[in-house]
Amino acid sequence: MMVVFTHANWTPENRMHPIFPFLINMAVPIFMVVTGINWCGAIERKHFLNSPMQFEELYALPDILKKIVRLTVPFLVIFAWEVILNIQHGNVLTFSENIRGLYTGGWGQGSYYYPVMMQLVFFFPVLYLIMRNKPERGLVLCFLFNLLYEITVQMYQVNIESYRLFIFRYTFLIACGIYFGFQKNMIFSTPLYKQLRWCLPAVIVGFLYLYVTTYTAYREKIFQYWTSTSMLVAFWCVPLLFGFIILIEHIRFQIPILPILGKASYHIFFVQMLYYQYYYKDILQFFAEQSVLLMALLSVLICTAAGVAFYFLLTPVERYLSRFCVQVVDKLRQRWPDE
Repeated sequence: MMVVFTHANWTPENRMHPIFPFLINMAVPIFMVVTGINWCGAIERKHFLNSPMQFEELYALPDILKKIVRLTVPFLVIFAWEVILNIQHGNVLTFSENIRGLYTGGWGQGSYYYPVMMQLVFFFPVLYLIMRNKPERGLVLCFLFNLLYEITVQMYQVNIESYRLFIFRYTFLIACGIYFGFQKNMIFSTPLYKQLRWCLPAVIVGFLYLYVTTYTAYREKIFQYWTSTSMLVAFWCVPLLFGFIILIEHIRFQIPILPILGKASYHIFFVQMLYYQYYYKDILQFFAEQSVLLMALLSVLICTAAGVAFYFLLTPVERYLSRFCVQVVDKLRQRWPDE
């Protein structure tokens, strides 16, 4: 929902308020950390630690197909809707332009989301294996890989349009989520004062990075693209997220709607792409351009409600297509078994 909130028509002055760099802008980094936690948890629930999965098992075709279907079905629906709206608005694109829109994630705010998540389907098993045996060492390796990637991007002057479409800029954030997935039992059982020994230094580093890059004249040399959501913000957002999770676990507080919002997060994100690209201006005019805060909150309500409805509408289709794809693969294997 913070992603929806931040895409409203805030002025540059609005975005200088501390709530943006220190909270609202953390939406995508936190989402990537949570993705690491959830995907790691899914593997751990399926294969216990005493019988760890092998490399080829992590690329089991049925599991890969289910993830691809879950991501692709809602994206294709939104993409088709975008093409129709482009035609209605007189913005008729050529066939090659539409194909380019297809593989670059469509149009609108956050259109990088689909290609990035599709890459993660195939990249995640590699990160999981790197982190599995020695999570601390794996975390360091992922940090160094992410840093090397960012340096390479600047050395070879990779353009921002290409940079935004690659999953590698989120390597360290996802690895932080995997680390929590492996170490959550230890973290929950560790006294709070011991947790502060590593949380506090990380928070200070993250705070200083965000403060310096937001409120001073300093300009980053390495993290020039999406500076406020680069890998270094992990030092700020990860301890805050972990602290929130630990707090919820300790007080046993349950928010009934959160599981639904979590399951519908993909669909909400796709809906907000469509909303901001094609409907937001009309809604602003309809409400005579009320305060940006009111319009942002209204946008959160509209996109969340529509996204949840979209999730419930498409889930049966996604499940059917997943089963169908798996059955087709099984039949092909039976017909042409491996020699």
